[in-house]
Amino acid sequence: MEKYYTCRAEARQPLRCKFQYFLDEGVAEGTVWDLSSSGWRASGTAPVTVGMEMPVCLYLGNEKRWVSIGRAAVRWVKGSNFGLEVVQIDTQEQERLDHFLEKSRLELPRPTRQAV
Repeated sequence: MEKYYTCRAEARQPLRCKFQYFLDEGVAEGTVWDLSSSGWRASGTAPVTVGMEMPVCLYLGNEKRWVSIGRAAVRWVKGSNFGLEVVQIDTQEQERLDHFLEKSRLELPRPTRQAV
């Protein structure tokens, strides 16, 4: 069986934050392990399958309110980890997410050069 892979439009940042995802069975919680403005790798309390779509709320560090994502799609599942892609998000929520990512990028420690 052939496998097909698509390249991400942008690199994910190694950030850890909480999120909630809404399934027919109720609300599940999870942890985001790396994040970009268009998707993330996560693990959660309820299993998902490739192709599922659901509303999601991200809690981004010191932000006072969740970033609400209208619809995210499960793109891959490997054990307890899965990848979500943002399918629908309000413009203001996208701006909040982008602002958070830009601020986080600036705060990441830069690698130091060692003398040889």
